[in-house]
Amino acid sequence: MKDLMSRVNLACRYFGGSKYQPDLDKILEKFEAGKEITTEELLAKLPSELMLLNQLVEKLENKSVYPTLKKIAEGKAKNNYQALKGLFSLGTHTAIECEKGNIEYRALFPDLCSRIMAMVAKEV
Repeated sequence: MKDLMSRVNLACRYFGGSKYQPDLDKILEKFEAGKEITTEELLAKLPSELMLLNQLVEKLENKSVYPTLKKIAEGKAKNNYQALKGLFSLGTHTAIECEKGNIEYRALFPDLCSRIMAMVAKEV
């Protein structure tokens, strides 16, 4: 139950106020009613971070950052600086999407920031 509560809280943090708010309302209703299985099923319908990342990268297909992101995904970035440039740009585009009202993309920030910080730590 504690793990489920944690997942519901995370969903609220990332999807609250987004286009997924109606789904979140159902999740909260079922969770508060103690219907754990239904809550789990509804949580599973929310997009994962990977789904959101793929959607965002797809939106960036015609942008100059796309080839760099592709190299990063394929492990073919020239060096850490090229990868950092791509990740920072991805963060910028994530913020742009949030600014446009697609705030569900804020779910990408924690992992993105962790990856950037891990790479920066290697360079310092």
